[in-house]
Amino acid sequence: MIGNGPHFFIQGFREDVGYDGIIYTDPSLKSYQVLNFKRDLKSFLGLKSVKESLRALTTGHMQQKTQGDALQQGGVLVISPQGTIPYLHVNQEAGDHAPIEQILKACS
Repeated sequence: MIGNGPHFFIQGFREDVGYDGIIYTDPSLKSYQVLNFKRDLKSFLGLKSVKESLRALTTGHMQQKTQGDALQQGGVLVISPQGTIPYLHVNQEAGDHAPIEQILKACS
């Protein structure tokens, strides 16, 4: 897993989600820029992100805190042991998550 925040965000992330695997961070945002991930107000306030926020609120899964830049959209990059990229998903707006089935297929 690669994040782009300061290294001191890692422990809080681990505590919040229970992830105990390897985590790298790239505060320079070079990997973020190379992957063409998005950062803008439109992607943060798009229709899908508003719908996802309402869905989360009504099901009790509202995000309690934000670390870092809320305008940055993420994505999923799968790199094979051979160094090829079998899967890349660039989030277009908040709530635009890669389908888990596609991620798992790329990892197999």
